Amino acid sequence: MIRWHVRQCGNSPCSCSASPFASASPPRSLPSSFPGDSDVREPVTHTPRTNRRWIDPTHGSDDADGLTKQTAWQSLRGKASQVPPDCEIVFADGTHQLNGYVYKRSAGQILPNGVTIRSETPRGARLVGPTTYPASGAIYPESGLFIFTTDDADDSDQQSDVEIFGLDLVCDARRSATILLQFNNTGFRIVNNRIAPRYPEWHTHGIYLSSGTRYATAVRDVYIADNEIIKLPGQGSGIHSFSGEEEPAGTISGCHDVVIERNRISGAGRWGMAWGATRNGGPMNVLCRDNVIMGSWSDGAVVFASVHLAGAGGVDPTFVLERNWLSNDSGHLIRRYEVEGGDDQHTPTLRHQRYDIPSMSDLPKVSTEPVGDGDRIWSR
Repeated sequence: MIRWHVRQCGNSPCSCSASPFASASPPRSLPSSFPGDSDVREPVTHTPRTNRRWIDPTHGSDDADGLTKQTAWQSLRGKASQVPPDCEIVFADGTHQLNGYVYKRSAGQILPNGVTIRSETPRGARLVGPTTYPASGAIYPESGLFIFTTDDADDSDQQSDVEIFGLDLVCDARRSATILLQFNNTGFRIVNNRIAPRYPEWHTHGIYLSSGTRYATAVRDVYIADNEIIKLPGQGSGIHSFSGEEEPAGTISGCHDVVIERNRISGAGRWGMAWGATRNGGPMNVLCRDNVIMGSWSDGAVVFASVHLAGAGGVDPTFVLERNWLSNDSGHLIRRYEVEGGDDQHTPTLRHQRYDIPSMSDLPKVSTEPVGDGDRIWSR
């Protein structure tokens, strides 16, 4: 079962009425602390496991046993089926140039449930993906580093209780994501990573929470916290959720039961965060709080989008966006698109945001939603 490590008011969603934001105007650089740092919370640590396997992409050997740093495997490819349950997969510190993805879930290469994938020391292992991929614009999900895709037609094909902790990840993520969770994935914890998707064209995302054919098999029970996501110039978003436009009505459900807190997303792209509606409605029961999103986002820092998906139900009000620090040099901070031919427009629950805008003349661009009690607007 996932370990939430939530230390706020004790309620979920949080019902604190006092604004946590500092009284001084922020600098343009990323803040050194988060809006919620005054709250008491546990130290950020990985989940320990009974077993351990080592990987050193630079000096390791796939002929080794992987039991110690000195006998580390070179890669996880071809070794996933040899990883025992309840295991820490430890990447040796250093900068490692890869020749492809780190892990792609596929037949014969399926990690057991109950694993922690981490760096030897927090962010000490830098994993750099290659740049030799097909022509510009090609859909190439293998350009990500961690690809967790299950067989959505088989309910028994489920990945659960997986943690990705303390890695420094750089890759193209060409029309994909550095970390992709698709279909029947549950109990994931993505914590304290540095993530830098770098491809300048098409949609390039940091973390992607995809869909499921049914509510029961959609990506769910996910905790994303304390990550630094640096979106290099291009399209895409730091954290993204969308199902695709081609699926028939009534067959697709969005991610649900998700907590996203204390992440820093910076850079230039289309969105800081993007939450796409699905045929069965938008992401549900999502608590998104105490994040810092600063950069130049062409569509908005946080976007709720139907993306012309006729029949979509819009944003579910169980999506709670609170106490975030939002800044955008290009346009909207919060933007919600209309639904085309779907249910009546729903609205997310918004409260106690900090809006940072270039000047008061940009006030109309703050949000498509009403500015509420407890919100703060800062002009640089």
